Amino acid sequence: ALDVLWNLTFEDEALDAAAEIGIFECIAELMRLHRSEAALLGGMCAILVNLAARERNRWKIVESGCVGLTASAMQKHPENEELMELGSQALYMLAHHQDLKPFILAAHGGEAAKLAAACPQRGGNAQRW
Repeated sequence: ALDVLWNLTFEDEALDAAAEIGIFECIAELMRLHRSEAALLGGMCAILVNLAARERNRWKIVESGCVGLTASAMQKHPENEELMELGSQALYMLAHHQDLKPFILAAHGGEAAKLAAACPQRGGNAQRW
């Protein structure tokens, strides 16, 4: 089901519909409920990357608590390269915007990014982000 949702986030109409039904809060709740499941958290970060591509979604991601949950997931599961890479991408997509950067830093996004950068490279690209 997560893969289907991720695929739908490539479609503008699906993104709009997801935003209308509160996808940000749903993602945050799933991340809270499944803190110990690194693969699921990585999938949630992949969806956040796609959602963050649209300007109007960025503040909603921050306001929903997904930034802190992403940083926390990365700190809890540094061994999961996919989570580290996708989490880093999501944080980068948001922190790239100066108005959001202080919120990303306050949610410990900087610490998570440093952790990802320090991960041994085993074929992933977490360090790149």
